[in-house]
Order: sequence, then C-alpha cells, then structure tokens
Amino acid sequence: MQGSLAMDEKGNPLGALAQNLATSEKIYSTYDSNIDTDLTHLEELIQRTKYTTRKL
Repeated sequence: MQGSLAMDEKGNPLGALAQNLATSEKIYSTYDSNIDTDLTHLEELIQRTKYTTRKL
C-alpha cells in the first residue's frame, strides 16, 4: 500500500491525495485505474506526483 498526503506549510497532514494497493495481478488506485504493473516504485511515484500537482 502506498499513499500521498497533502500537507500544510508547517508539515501537518491535511488528507490523502492518492492511494495504491498492489496485488499480484493489479494495482488498485484512487487516481488511475490502469497503472502499469511493470513500473518501478519511482516511475509510478513520478506519475502520481504529476497527477496530484495537476489536480491541486
């Protein structure tokens, strides 16, 4: 399970922006229904960061 949090200027958490749950068959996500299971953690994190930055 992975998650990204929104934080205020003092570093206090405001809420979840995106969450992923990986199984052996698929990655379930709150932001993308078709995440490539061959992506490395950092490649997926880059995609998630781009998504959350566009939505804020």
